[in-house]
Amino acid sequence: MRGRRVSRSSLGLFQTRSRAGWTVGAAGLIAFGLGVAGLVNQDAQLRAVGLDPGEYPRDDPLRITMATSSVAAINNGAVYLVGTAKSWPWFPALTVAARTAQAAVFLSRIASGRAPRAYLGAAIWEAAGAAITAAAMVWDRRSHGPRGRSARAANPATRTAESSDSPGVGTGVRADGIRDSP
Repeated sequence: MRGRRVSRSSLGLFQTRSRAGWTVGAAGLIAFGLGVAGLVNQDAQLRAVGLDPGEYPRDDPLRITMATSSVAAINNGAVYLVGTAKSWPWFPALTVAARTAQAAVFLSRIASGRAPRAYLGAAIWEAAGAAITAAAMVWDRRSHGPRGRSARAANPATRTAESSDSPGVGTGVRADGIRDSP
């Protein structure tokens, strides 16, 4: 489209137009990386949580659960990275909802005595991630308006005489260069 400018941050395959997209992409990279690390070196993962790997044989349910969690982290990370790569505008809001729900489940299990207090770290991680992405979404909305334009251009009351004198006036082309539908 002629006359329409879209600013994009680019990192190879990943192109996002929003700060919220970058927070989701960062969470995806972290999840993917930690998942791979958990599969590649499970003994290091056990030591990281204060357990002696020698006490847990290869078929121990704890090792099986940790491997399953690593695969889930890889999957979650991959989904987040695809959502970022595709720049789906609804995806950051979905991750905020999902991460908030995860934090609530962790906290409710701790409060009911069904999970150890060690889960508090996971609850804080998910809640903080949701809050950071939500804050980025608010920042994006304030600086770009609801449709990706600047908030000033999106509000007809703030348009100046210069913008209304643009070549598209009266021709079905809005001041931002997008053709209005008939």
